[in-house]
Amino acid sequence: MFDVPCVTTAAGLNAPFIAEFVMATMLGFEKRFPEAWIKAADDWKPRMSGTLHGKRLALAGVGAVGTAVARHALGFGMHVVALRRTLAAPMDGVQAVIDPMRLAPMADHLVLCMPSTPQTRHVVNETFLAACRPGLHIVNVARGDLIDQEALLRALDDGTVARASLDVATPEPLPDKHPLYTHPKVRLTPHLAWSAPGAVVKLLDFFVGQLGLFITGQPLKNRVPPPLSHPL
Repeated sequence: MFDVPCVTTAAGLNAPFIAEFVMATMLGFEKRFPEAWIKAADDWKPRMSGTLHGKRLALAGVGAVGTAVARHALGFGMHVVALRRTLAAPMDGVQAVIDPMRLAPMADHLVLCMPSTPQTRHVVNETFLAACRPGLHIVNVARGDLIDQEALLRALDDGTVARASLDVATPEPLPDKHPLYTHPKVRLTPHLAWSAPGAVVKLLDFFVGQLGLFITGQPLKNRVPPPLSHPL
């Protein structure tokens, strides 16, 4: 028999900051930022912008981040549908679905905030994107391999996806001259959605607290369940 090491995470610690980032990307898309900003008198022309109110948000994952995003989205008057393992509503005002393909045809904004597992790898793939409504905005603040990036590029080119706001990619960093750097419909950031004043201190405080629990033999927070069998 092998002793399986105890593993913990800081999951959810920066959920408020990541949720703010998600809302900023969705508002930026609807309000046409930065495209709506003008720099000359000739640009002073009426133009329409969108709204989050009444739009449908599809959440792939409703852990700490997804829950925080859902709360903000409901406050903006959005309709929220969440992908989860059961049909039990994760919170008031949120509809649950268990099949990823149910999300595709109903989303105006798709936010990915689920873990990367063999089951979730490329959950956004050619088949999924083909079922989406034209004009979709995709936000990924989780892991790059949730998206088939080649399929995403094709969907951006054919108009199925109007914008992809990507804080993660595969690999990280992307190689030089990768098309995601320069595609006009992509907003790529270097895995910074968690970032905010005090975020690092908050993480260090959590670690010190965990260390104290470990030294004194108390139960640790955010333990990762051990695998059913040791990998060796």
